[in-house]
Amino acid sequence: MKVHLGIDVGTSMIKVLYGVSDRELEYIALSPEVMAVDASLITEMLTLSGSDFVKPEHQAIVRLEKGLDGFFVGRMAQDLRVNVAMKPLKSSSLIPKILAATGVIAHRLNCWSFSVSLLLLLPLSEDLEATRIVRQLKAIQQFYFRDKLCKISWTAIKCYPEGLGLLLGERKQSGTLIGFQFGYRNTSLLVLEDGSLNRSKSSTTMYGFHDCLDKIAYRIPGCDRELLQNAIITSSKMNYDGKQWQNKSYSHLALRDAHLNEYHHKILDEAWSSGLKLYWQLLEQSWLKDRLPSSVERVVIGGGASVFISQYLNEYLRSVVPGVMCDSWSHALAVELPPFKNDQRATEQNFSLRFLDLWFLMHLNRTAIK
Repeated sequence: MKVHLGIDVGTSMIKVLYGVSDRELEYIALSPEVMAVDASLITEMLTLSGSDFVKPEHQAIVRLEKGLDGFFVGRMAQDLRVNVAMKPLKSSSLIPKILAATGVIAHRLNCWSFSVSLLLLLPLSEDLEATRIVRQLKAIQQFYFRDKLCKISWTAIKCYPEGLGLLLGERKQSGTLIGFQFGYRNTSLLVLEDGSLNRSKSSTTMYGFHDCLDKIAYRIPGCDRELLQNAIITSSKMNYDGKQWQNKSYSHLALRDAHLNEYHHKILDEAWSSGLKLYWQLLEQSWLKDRLPSSVERVVIGGGASVFISQYLNEYLRSVVPGVMCDSWSHALAVELPPFKNDQRATEQNFSLRFLDLWFLMHLNRTAIK
């Protein structure tokens, strides 16, 4: 059996798409936390919780050999209060995440020996890590997932910069095309000239949406980044109608005293508006104004945080590049991608937008293979 596997190792979520032969792609969404653990803790957790009735993505435990130390990935690490670090390279924890995703697939397919064609998205700034990652992965021919042996053969491993999928759909267009990818950890600008990526003009900044959440949370008594993030990622807290976010509600962050709720909600709204504006000013003044090409025909805007920042970016682009065409996937994407149809969690957390970059690359690669 051959599995086509695509992974976007985001800092807010490990996004995974996979397919067997010509079947439709399916998705896996893993929490981004990774925790190195010793063998005794693995044995204890497997003994206490078992594995027969636990979803594999909720109990992702990987190690190279039975009896050795290993890793908890996703919810297993999250439950032990592991924080996701912003500073280290994404690639530093990449191998356990890839193995965890592969193990979940093996469990879902009930097939523990198969070949894998891997497509991996990395930040532009970590592109040079690709060679090391490929070498490490090819050295791994088997591993244990929840103490069950999984044998794999890597038929292909391709690494691409984040945001490229959104641009490749327009690659036949002549002239200069730029793409913005607004992520949780960082923000990227990719430049395509006559269909080819110009790496020297492309760039990444460490200013990600987590900076925005910190600026907002700082203004709200008793709030932090994690609480605020929980308030905005589900449709029950913020509704999306295919064109714009509306009806913000922070009720679960409100003070317990009912008579103070109205006052507290006002603080939240003011903090949101001022924090988002400060975040945009940081991006514009510290990064964007020195990076934008002088001549641009078309702009594509994507990434999970683009729904919040695209209005500021559109206004800025129209002022500095008159007549430029702006396509914001956060606004244009009114329909769900096939893997997420009739999936409540995917709809609530807007997976169609968050997985879109990976979806395009997987689709283009599978089409090219055919």
